[in-house]
Amino acid sequence: MDTIIAHYHTFAWIAIINMAFWTGSLMNVVIYRLPIMVANRTKKSTATYNLAWPPSSCPHCGHQISALENIPVLSWVFLRGKCKSCHRSVSIRYPIVEILIAGVIILTFKIYGLDQWDQGLAAAVLNTLLVSVIFIDSDTDDVPKSLFHFLAGVGLLNLIFHFDFHHLFFSAVVTLLCVVLVPTASDRNKSDRQLRNVNFLCAALTWWLPAAYSAGILIVAVVALGLIEIMNHRSERKLISGVQIIAFVGIVFSWRVACAQ
Repeated sequence: MDTIIAHYHTFAWIAIINMAFWTGSLMNVVIYRLPIMVANRTKKSTATYNLAWPPSSCPHCGHQISALENIPVLSWVFLRGKCKSCHRSVSIRYPIVEILIAGVIILTFKIYGLDQWDQGLAAAVLNTLLVSVIFIDSDTDDVPKSLFHFLAGVGLLNLIFHFDFHHLFFSAVVTLLCVVLVPTASDRNKSDRQLRNVNFLCAALTWWLPAAYSAGILIVAVVALGLIEIMNHRSERKLISGVQIIAFVGIVFSWRVACAQ
């Protein structure tokens, strides 16, 4: 019996590690393409551009990347960080994102343990999306609202699966308050975009985290916005945003929830 359990654990961890790296590869696509998809929709472009089409290609020569050239981390290493066709450099950021997201997923499952695989899977989904939020915000100074909606929607489904009326009620109230407090000014105003995104992210996280941690997220949001405002007055270069801070704290809190159980 012990041998069967040991084999099960080994197989489970092999599957988790494999899934973690392929998820990192997928999120590279999401991080790069989602803002472009939103921009195309705003411009009412008729060109087909989504997460699945067109196929991934070299940004320099247009060489279509084959399946063997798209294996997480390994392909970049074997190709020495260069395009197979034109031999121009491929950004090291791609394997870094894959390793980072894989590491977050593996650590999440390690903290929750295989006995709580369902909660570990939910936390892994949350943390993967939060890492993507950090990178997208870093690249564009904005995060598509659709990503916040997806984050909240999956959180709601998870909450319904582990039904808790008090948590459900609290999350609904906080979401309503955050939506009401969203500024109505144009998205061209950077400060308004940041405040809107902070509100949306706080609202989305309440569907994932227990009330006490959600309250902590709101406190962090207020403090972070104050500190960032001070930093912006002292430096012309943006060092970090409120969205990035809250996303990072959300990841830490998701691990803390498991440790507190």
